[in-house]
Amino acid sequence: MSVSTIARTIGSGCLAVVIFVLLIGVLGLVYFTLRPPFSLPETGHLQGDLKRELVLRPESPVAVLELEVTHDPRIFSESSSASFDPTRLTVTTAVAGGTKTPVRIRIYPADAAPVADVVRDGDGRSVGWRIDCDTVEARNCARSYMLVVSADSLAADVQVSLSITAELPFPPHVPTPFLVSMGLDAREIQVEGSGLDLRTDEASGSVSVTPDEPVAFQALAMLAGTAPLLTGDVSVGGLALELTVSRDAEGIPVGLLAPPPVRAAIIAEGDGAVVAEVGARPGQPTIVTLPPIGADHLLVISWHDRAAQAYQVDWRVEAGAVTDDSGPAVELLETAEAQSVAHTTTSGETQMLVGANRPDLGFGVGIDLGEVDAAHLAPAGVLRLDLELDPEASTGPVILVLSRSEYGGDEAVPITLRPGEPVRVAVDAVADCTYGRCPPWSGRLRAPGPSRGTTDESVTIRWHAEFDLWRVDPAGGAPSFYELDQ
Repeated sequence: MSVSTIARTIGSGCLAVVIFVLLIGVLGLVYFTLRPPFSLPETGHLQGDLKRELVLRPESPVAVLELEVTHDPRIFSESSSASFDPTRLTVTTAVAGGTKTPVRIRIYPADAAPVADVVRDGDGRSVGWRIDCDTVEARNCARSYMLVVSADSLAADVQVSLSITAELPFPPHVPTPFLVSMGLDAREIQVEGSGLDLRTDEASGSVSVTPDEPVAFQALAMLAGTAPLLTGDVSVGGLALELTVSRDAEGIPVGLLAPPPVRAAIIAEGDGAVVAEVGARPGQPTIVTLPPIGADHLLVISWHDRAAQAYQVDWRVEAGAVTDDSGPAVELLETAEAQSVAHTTTSGETQMLVGANRPDLGFGVGIDLGEVDAAHLAPAGVLRLDLELDPEASTGPVILVLSRSEYGGDEAVPITLRPGEPVRVAVDAVADCTYGRCPPWSGRLRAPGPSRGTTDESVTIRWHAEFDLWRVDPAGGAPSFYELDQ
């Protein structure tokens, strides 16, 4: 073999090695960019993965996993002023061998904090939820959960694989700090002996909330059941509240920043202390899970919209416990209907300047909520407003911006008025109240379109306002009205 042939062979081999190394490097860069074990500058998110194997046995067809989620404090330390989206977690199950054994997974809090924004698939094989770390006190952001995997009946042992994924998206233009990560740790809580199972009971119902009847009650008698201590002195169980909201008619646009139009809370029957509170929107069911609770409680569902539209709320409460004894129980009790405790009306005609940089429509009514603290529900209230632009007005349409501040804001409600066409509006009258008093609603006019300057044209608006207040906390004080100078 000649020297030139040997040189060409060596050269070809080196080129192949270089190409192979470069290909591996490119593939590795793509993989670790899409699924980084640690954060790299400008990747925009952190992701953690964890897998566990569990075995369900015929004598005890249930397995329990304690999951701990932690965040490196450096994730937030270099971007303390940025607003982070919640961390998204997903747990999926797969039965070994591809069998179709009906396996379900549930999540319960391991501490006193409810688990919000829970999402389950139709057959219960996966569950997802979110952790909101976007508060100063939560910037260390450690949470613990109990994952319960169960089957209705088994003829033989079944092996179940759990895949746990956590992902934290970063705000736009916020680089991820170098070499930080999220911690995922899961340990199985041993279920020893026979007869242990996840025992559940549930109650459900349907209510309607409207601007005329914005509050609905349902009394519940709940028995937590006997939850034995498993290995590690751990008892496992909890409560799940599921809400499905549907709008009775076609939706009225209320703005992207509008709060959830329906809220639900579970409060203690005796002292009215809030056990859990959650907002719900039409569409996907809203689920929150809680620690086990017993005794009598009250489910409160209330209307908080910015438009005169009604909602149907289908609710379900499920109590569960891993036990070999009597399980939990949920029973519906006879419940009195909610009643308005304060009502007032006012009306008038107001000359308004189109495009004026001040509110020149006021209703002369303030709201005093009484004594309200963070542990109790504030009273509910509705402002129903009938408006009509003077039929003789030469200007129209115009937009009335209804708000609680002089220059509007996130809570501003735009209302289009045309000459001679009555408009009915309903808004949550007690939203954004502070120190027990609600800022008065007021209105200012502007012309439609990009130009918002003063047109030096005055129009007359006829209006009629009705205020209603409801007390939703049995132990709370009664709300009332007070007069304002118009």
